[in-house]
Amino acid sequence: MLLQNLQRDIDEKWDECWPISSLRPLAILDLMSYIYFIKKLDDRELINKRLQGIQDEGFVYTKEVDEFSWSRLQNMDVQSIHDLFTGEHGMINLMTHYSRSNSLYSDFFKAPLILTPTPKLLLKVIELINVIESSDSAIQSGIGDYLFDKAGITGQDGQVFIPENIAWLMVAIAEPGIDDMTCDPSAGNGSLVINAARYISNRNNESSKNESFGSRGMLKSMESDLLLLRLAAMNIMLHGIKDPGLEILDILPEGSTKLPEQTALIISNLFSVEGASNIQVEGDTLKSGRSGKEIVLLNLILDNMHPGGRAVVIVPEYVLNNIAPEIKKIRQDIINNYNLEGVIYLPQKNSSLFSRAGILIFNKHETVTTSNVWFWKMKASNERLENDKTLRSKVQNGLLSSSELFEVNDILNQWKNRAEIQPGDLENCFCITAYDIKDNDYKLNFSDYKIIQKNREINKTPGIADDKKNPVVSIKKEHLHHFFEDSVPLQKKKRRSKVLRAVIPILIIISGAASFYFFYPTNFNFMNDPKKIVDSVSNTSLRDTSKRSISEPGNENKPATGRKDITKATIKNNKLNISQDPPVFSTAYTVISKAYFYSAPDTAKRRSLFLDARKDLVLTSTNEQNGFEYVVYVNKKGQTTKGWLNKKDLQPVE
Repeated sequence: MLLQNLQRDIDEKWDECWPISSLRPLAILDLMSYIYFIKKLDDRELINKRLQGIQDEGFVYTKEVDEFSWSRLQNMDVQSIHDLFTGEHGMINLMTHYSRSNSLYSDFFKAPLILTPTPKLLLKVIELINVIESSDSAIQSGIGDYLFDKAGITGQDGQVFIPENIAWLMVAIAEPGIDDMTCDPSAGNGSLVINAARYISNRNNESSKNESFGSRGMLKSMESDLLLLRLAAMNIMLHGIKDPGLEILDILPEGSTKLPEQTALIISNLFSVEGASNIQVEGDTLKSGRSGKEIVLLNLILDNMHPGGRAVVIVPEYVLNNIAPEIKKIRQDIINNYNLEGVIYLPQKNSSLFSRAGILIFNKHETVTTSNVWFWKMKASNERLENDKTLRSKVQNGLLSSSELFEVNDILNQWKNRAEIQPGDLENCFCITAYDIKDNDYKLNFSDYKIIQKNREINKTPGIADDKKNPVVSIKKEHLHHFFEDSVPLQKKKRRSKVLRAVIPILIIISGAASFYFFYPTNFNFMNDPKKIVDSVSNTSLRDTSKRSISEPGNENKPATGRKDITKATIKNNKLNISQDPPVFSTAYTVISKAYFYSAPDTAKRRSLFLDARKDLVLTSTNEQNGFEYVVYVNKKGQTTKGWLNKKDLQPVE
C-alpha cells in the first residue's frame, strides 16, 4: 500500500513534468521505462563493456558518455543532464547502438523515444526512478500499479491498458497452474502475466512471490509493438519478476515467430493491440487494406494450440458478429474445431476506450467440439453500486473496489456452475446451443439471442415429455416479430384526404342498402321452404365444410376438422338443427425448416409470420387438410399465433 506522503510525492513529480498535453501520459511512461533500463544496465556495468568491441559507423565515444554512471548523474545540473542525453553523441545515441548488440535488455531500446525530452521532463523522470529504486519490492509493485493507472491510455491510436478487474477475471477463469507454460502473445502493459504470477503465488502459498516463475520460464510474454515491449518489461519487473520473459513477436506474413511448443495456457488482450482502430468494419466488409493485427494474432493462437491447451482472450466486438468471410471463418474454426465454452461481453463505457469487446473462452481436444456456449454481459460502471465508497484498487494496494470484486465473484460463480443455470434465470446470462449459433451465421453477439421461453409451459399434450433444459430461443436472424402475433413491423401511417373521408361513409351506406335489397327477399323465401333447406344440407360436401378458415370472424378458436367432421341436419317444426362432432385426434410435430403460417390450407393463403426450424419445439396439430396441419403456438407471455403449417416443413414426433 502506498503511503500518502509517497503518493503525494509521485503526484507532484508527475504533474511537474510539463504543461498538460495529449501525449503527456504516454511520453512520461516511455521516458521512464527508457531510463529505468539504463539504470539497470549501469547497475551491472554492461553499457560500455558491451559496446567497446562494436565498430559501428558514426559511433563516437565522448568523455561524458564513457564516464557515465548513475551516481555521477545525481550531481549534475539540469542542463548538463539534458546535454548528456540529447547531445549529438549522447546517451540516446549510445543506446541506439546498444540495441543492435543482442545483449541483456537490448530489445527494450529498439523503439526510439516518442519525443526528445525537455530538461524539466528529464529531471522529473530521473527523480521518479530514484523514488522507485529506493523502495522495497512491495512498494515498487504499488508504484507500478499507480503509475500505469495514472497513465490510462497508451497512445493516440486507441490503445488502452486492460482494466485490473478484467485482467483478474480472465486469470481466475483460466486458472494457471504452477507447471503450466502460460503465454501472452500481446503483452500490452504486462498486466495479464503479472496477475497470472499473483494467482499462482496465492494458490501455492509461495513466499517468493513472483520471482521464481519468471526465472523458471513458465511465464512467457511476446509483443510486436516495440514501445509496449519496453513498457511491459518495466511493469513486470516492478512487480518482482526479475526476468520479464519478453520477446519480440514478428507478425508479418514472412515472420516465422511461433508460440512456445510447451504452451498450455494462452491469456491475451487482442483488443488493445496496435492497428485495432485502423481496421474499419462497415456493414459486412473489412475496409482496411490488410487484416487487423488482432486477426493475425488470433489465427496465430489457433494455429499454435495443442490438444489439451486452453485460451482466454479479449477480441474486438466486430470479431464476434461481423460476417466478412475472413472473420466468419475464424468463428467457424473455433466452434467446429475447438470447444468454445463461454463469451463474456465487456461493459460499454462512453468515457473509456476499452469497450465494445468480448472475452472468448475456449480449449482444444482431439474429439470434443462446441456443444453449448455460456454467455454473460457485464454491467457498465454506471450500473454498479452508486454508493460504493471503496477507492479503486490500483490506488490502494491492488485490491478491487467492492462493486468490481462483487461482480467478478458473481461471474466466476456463474461460470463454475454454468451447467446448472436454468434458461431465463438471469437477464444477463444464458446458454446457447452450437446448433443455434451455426444457424445464425456463427455470430457470437450477445444481443443476437434471446430466451423467450424459460420452461415448456405450452406443451401440455399428454404423453409428450417436458424438457425444461431446451428453451425456445429467438435468433435475430431476420425479425423477432415472427414469434409474436401482435408484434408486426411498424408501417408509416398513410395520410387520408378529406374528400376520401367524406366519400367512404356514403359508399358504406349505398353498399349496405344494395345488400339488403338483393339478399333479404331471396333468403326469406329460402328459409320458408323446408325442402330447399334439406337439399342444400344434403349436398354440402365434407371438403366444403372444412374450408372455413381461422381468419373468418368468430371462428378464431373453432378450427374446422378435416379428418372427422360429420354434419347432421334435421328438420323439426320447420326449424333447421345442425350439430358438429368435436375433433377426436391430435398429433405432435417439430419444425424442421422455416414454416410459414397460412390462413387456410392453401398455398395461396400464406401469411408473413413463420417459425424457424426448432427440433426441440413441439407443436400439437388438431386438424389436417390438403397437406396442412392446424396448430396454435403460444409463447411465454401467453401471446397466440394460430394457423395452418405446411406439412413438408414439419416432422412427426416419434
